[in-house]
Amino acid sequence: MPKTKWPQHLTDFFITALVDECRAGNRPHKTLNSLGRQNVLKRLRDYTGRDWTWEPCKSKWHELKKRWNSWKYLHTFSGLGYHPHTGAIDMPEEWWADKEKVHKVAKVFKQARLEREEDLDVIFAKMEPVNVGPREDGGHERGRAGVPTHYVDSDDSNDSEADLQMHNSNPSPPQPTRLTTRTSESTGKRKASDPMDSRASFLEGFKTFYHDVSDWKTEKQTSRASKKAEEDSEYEQFMKELLDGGVNPDSHEYFMASEVLVDITRRGAYRPLPTIEAKLAWIKRAYLMKIGQPPM
Repeated sequence: MPKTKWPQHLTDFFITALVDECRAGNRPHKTLNSLGRQNVLKRLRDYTGRDWTWEPCKSKWHELKKRWNSWKYLHTFSGLGYHPHTGAIDMPEEWWADKEKVHKVAKVFKQARLEREEDLDVIFAKMEPVNVGPREDGGHERGRAGVPTHYVDSDDSNDSEADLQMHNSNPSPPQPTRLTTRTSESTGKRKASDPMDSRASFLEGFKTFYHDVSDWKTEKQTSRASKKAEEDSEYEQFMKELLDGGVNPDSHEYFMASEVLVDITRRGAYRPLPTIEAKLAWIKRAYLMKIGQPPM
């Protein structure tokens, strides 16, 4: 069972399986549900001929999501250049230095673009509720995109994590005796109201909710960090522009600029000014207004 480095063909197969489960409605929140995970494990077992658990798949899921998040973050910036052959983002090293502070994995896109972007959008982007349609010929239910759920076993919808450890061997069930037959009949009558089923369902729902909240917090923190890095980068760019325009770093004008431009609400008026002279004149007026003096 692969634990770290996956060969490309296995990664592609895994992504295809995830896309099928998402389109079949087995990703109701931000992760696959128990049925979706079990279907993916079955497909991997059939493809590789090996036993699988969800742990290596979970690690690969997070690896793919980090790459997808990083690629989407880089595309929040305008004016990107691309390598004509590889599709990699072609930008100066100074630009990359700021972006790698937010997403360390971003550096991989210096050499190549994100592979299978559209499929990863299906897996990780926000998804609307799925309306499952009527059964088609062949007995398979079809999801939003009309993809048949060939690997769905409707009796496994409430399986726990332990049930997801798939095995190659399928031993034949033992022949029932009179004692086991009686036990099965008696437990079958109580199955609908068994409190353990309710407990397992509650734990599964709580686990999904916990992961959703954790993902939301991580995305919110990443968004804040991205915004802060963008604001800091713009401030440094404005100050460097003044230095390049001949403003002495020991001058009053440079000090005024550092006090005024740190306020992001003032940058909207400063940004479109065409010349250094016009910018310095505006900075002086803005600084005087900030300290409570009428502008000259």
